[in-house]
Amino acid sequence: MQLAEKVIKENILIHALESKEYLHRHPEQTNFFQYAHLTKNINKAVDLLPENHCKILDIGCGTGYLLLEFLQRGFEITGIDLSQEMITALEEKIPDKLKTKATLINNSASDYLNHNKEVFSLISMSAFLHHLFDYETVLKAACSALLKGGILLIFFEPIKQPVDNGLRSFFHKLLKKTDETLYRLSMTLQGISMPGEKYGFSDFQRRFGGIDIKNVCDILNSKGLKVVNKYKYCARRYGIPSFIATRIIKSENSFDIIAVKQ
Repeated sequence: MQLAEKVIKENILIHALESKEYLHRHPEQTNFFQYAHLTKNINKAVDLLPENHCKILDIGCGTGYLLLEFLQRGFEITGIDLSQEMITALEEKIPDKLKTKATLINNSASDYLNHNKEVFSLISMSAFLHHLFDYETVLKAACSALLKGGILLIFFEPIKQPVDNGLRSFFHKLLKKTDETLYRLSMTLQGISMPGEKYGFSDFQRRFGGIDIKNVCDILNSKGLKVVNKYKYCARRYGIPSFIATRIIKSENSFDIIAVKQ
């Protein structure tokens, strides 16, 4: 099996296992610190939308924690995801009154972007790029699917950076260990199983330390996008550790980007 195929297969398998329990397994995406940040970034992106905005595309929509935020703001949105189980879980979450505004498609991002000629006013992707074998090609295709003046929102990606062995690193690792211990205890008490290391290729870019934010910005610039907001922070399972790590220790392990197509 080719490596690229292995990455796809493991992503399909792990997200089929997680599906309805996805957000329970990943509280780092919805804790109070992260949710406040998510809301702030969505509002910024929406404020930048051109007046004649059309539809929004959410790539790797999963169970919809980002897609639902746009739906609740009244936007029409298309969500695509490689996992049918994730799509099914999301369908069950969408209120009946909003179902006509949502189009959900079970497909890979590369296939969809290569064959679909529709253009969008905003394209969002959260915790998505690091799952890809070749994130650069998909990112370029996403840029091409934006209207002029359209917004690209990249959210919750692991940042590649030099290893810090100083005092900050010590407290960062100590806080991480505490956070993970509490997380595993919570999962055990809730009866939620952990997949362990069996699907290590599903988070493919993490195997190389994450994603190079400079490389992402260079790609966006080459495709005619201007980065208007770049934010680095430390994501932890729970809100208090996230707050302490980001605001007090000032450590970083994740990034968000908002860019506008010129």
